[in-house]
Amino acid sequence: MAEGTEQRADWKGLSEALAERNSIADQALALTTFLVACVVWRVAPLRTPDSFVDAVFLVGALGLMMVATLAWAKHEDAIMLTDQMILVGFGGLAEQTSAERFLARRIRSIENSRSRRRLANGLRKRLHLVGVSTASVRQLPVSGMTPMTAAQRAVLLEEKGLVAALAERVERSPVDPRALVMLWRVVHLPPPVGPQSQRRMSEELRARLHTAWQLIDDSPPALDKAA
Repeated sequence: MAEGTEQRADWKGLSEALAERNSIADQALALTTFLVACVVWRVAPLRTPDSFVDAVFLVGALGLMMVATLAWAKHEDAIMLTDQMILVGFGGLAEQTSAERFLARRIRSIENSRSRRRLANGLRKRLHLVGVSTASVRQLPVSGMTPMTAAQRAVLLEEKGLVAALAERVERSPVDPRALVMLWRVVHLPPPVGPQSQRRMSEELRARLHTAWQLIDDSPPALDKAA
């Protein structure tokens, strides 16, 4: 009973997130149409003061930027909810509702070869950044990745053989989508807040790596952590 209630809550949450995203997208489309009208008005041979049209266009452009940012945030919320549903085993559904279709598209998107190649490269980049000194941490935003804590760097250093094997495996052929979600969370490590959070996140990082490998291969080969 409790599991069924949680599943219904997951679907309800995803459906609501998608409905909000679509509503905001409709607002963005309306604003875009308004801005196009402003441009036409600006170049048309009318007597309306150019400064007024420019001011209206500027206000509309700022509004469009805000709405687009909000729509992107809602889209990311929907992806986060979908990834949580993938982790608990949702998939292979009939795709009758918008939430089911979004879930199916998300699974297909992380399973395709281009996405898996990006994931493999992201894991390899994480390994490369393990060797970056703390003094060079300012270079990390350029790499598109969040800085790592000392504990996280230690975990990746100890498990670099496993990480390299995971990168090679996901790049070669499709694997369990739950493992892909877990490994994307290794690539996009969230920033820690406080010492206790650092310890917890480093433990989660190690567990995530080993669980992903178990999902990919129930009999992992012996890996040399110091390799």
